[in-house]
This record gives sequence, structure tokens and C-alpha cells, in this order.
Amino acid sequence: MFEGEDNRYVTAFVYKVGQDGKPMAFTGYSYKLDEHDVGTLDAGSLSKSAHEQAERYKARFDQNATIHQAYSDSPTLHNTSPSRGENWTSMGPYPAYASANKWGEVKISATISKYDTSELPGTEKQLWAQDATYRCNTLPCGGCVGDRVLQSVDIRQNWSNSRASLAEPYIDKTHPAGDITADEQVSKSGGIGVDSDGVSGELGWTYTKEVRDATMYDETDSAGNRNDAVWEYSISGDYQDVFQVRHGSRMWFDATESYPSRKKMGDNTCTANFDDEYTWGGPNVTANLNWGDPI
Repeated sequence: MFEGEDNRYVTAFVYKVGQDGKPMAFTGYSYKLDEHDVGTLDAGSLSKSAHEQAERYKARFDQNATIHQAYSDSPTLHNTSPSRGENWTSMGPYPAYASANKWGEVKISATISKYDTSELPGTEKQLWAQDATYRCNTLPCGGCVGDRVLQSVDIRQNWSNSRASLAEPYIDKTHPAGDITADEQVSKSGGIGVDSDGVSGELGWTYTKEVRDATMYDETDSAGNRNDAVWEYSISGDYQDVFQVRHGSRMWFDATESYPSRKKMGDNTCTANFDDEYTWGGPNVTANLNWGDPI
């Protein structure tokens, strides 16, 4: 159970350490019934989707020696894979999944990376980055009154939850950056890499917003979101298709501080709100990744 969310539970977890010492992990979440779900949902099947996803990832991990092998030949959520220079050391991608039966589901595929700052003379700080694809979609609901629709998506890369000390200039790059209006279908290249180091410092991708009725508000480092990268999407109309975007940010840390094993390096969350056309009272569904092991 999660603080402030007494209806969300971890219902599936898979963890395996690969032969290279790096972990492979999957976390699945499910939700309890709310009063508006009575008569439409089967309480015994609320966690079924998370369990099925966990079985798939368990089989994948068992068949591969490392996380890179586990994902090298599998379909990816990323609509445009990032270009990552050799000066970045990365862990991932790691998946997270959450669902509310007969409402909708949320998936994250995320990577955390550390930059070799020895390539930057005079720099006595550490530079970390996280980039992820977020995918949200409605689920069929036979016999329900009203179709399920996606109303909003909240994406957060919460560096402020790190137990390590943040350092100036804190979050100094995100992609995408700035608000995007609802009438725009956007495809633009960019990234969060280190420009002065050429290809070796590159970390970029093409951001695509295909949903014309979605307005994006960039709330990064705003009041209430200090030292966090935050993007909020408001979706008008009765949207029932797949929503998928890729976001990333980078953060500076104090290099003089030690980083013991399992030091939390913040987290990564995606919350989708699902409604129907009549009651307008559907659940928020949140998938979450905690960055526990530094590189």
C-alpha cells in the first residue's frame, strides 16, 4: 500500500541479478475496487494483468544472462530509441506496469545513466540522466455503461527524492521542454546530452506527440516541483487510443559524497486518469520505478 493511495498495491515483482552483476527487475501494480466499480468489475481479477506481465518478464529474465540480452531482441515501447554516447554508462531499460481492470493500464520503460565527468576538466560533480517511454491505454469493459476514455497523464522524474545531495545547476536540461498546445502534432529532435563532448556525450531522441487533442504543460522545477522534471498532459474529447511519449531529464549531484550500495537516486512515475462518458469518476493509475542502485 502507498501513502496517500490506500487502494494501490504491489501485486507482482520479479528480480534477478544478471551475470554482469546488474539487476533485471519488473514491478506491477493493481488497484482495489472503488464504490463506482460495483457491478462492473470482478474483484478477483484486478491483479490478473499485472501477474500475466510478471510471468512474461520472469521467462525473459530466465532465458537471458544480462539485462542487455533480455531486451536486445525484444519489441520496445520506444517509438524512437535514444542515441547514447560512449561517455554515458547506463542501466536499463527497466519496466514498470500498473492497471485497473476494465479501465486502463500504464507502462514505463526507463533507463538511468551516469556521465563520465572526467571528460569535463574542472568538473567536481556527478551528472546523471533518466529517459523513459510512457504508454497509457484504455481497456475493454464489456457490459459497462459508457466507454472508457483517457483524460490526463502526469509524468514525473523525481530527482528530489534522491538520498544523494543535489548540486547546482540541478536540472539544467530536459527533453521536451516548454508547453505544447493541443492543436500541435509534434515531432522534434533534441536531448539531454553533453554538447561540448560531441558524439561521445550524446543522449538524444526524437520526441513525438501524435495526439492532437493533448495539451502538454511543462511544470519542471516549478513551485511544488522543485528539482523534479514534470510534464502534465490534459486530453480533451473522448480519447480511447494508445497514448505514448518519451521524456528525459538530467541532474547534477555532489561528487564529494559517497554513493553506497542501494542508495536511492530518485524515482520515475506516470499517472493516468481514466473516466467513462457518463459517471466521470474513474481511477488514477500509477506506475512507478525507484532508482535504488547507482552505477
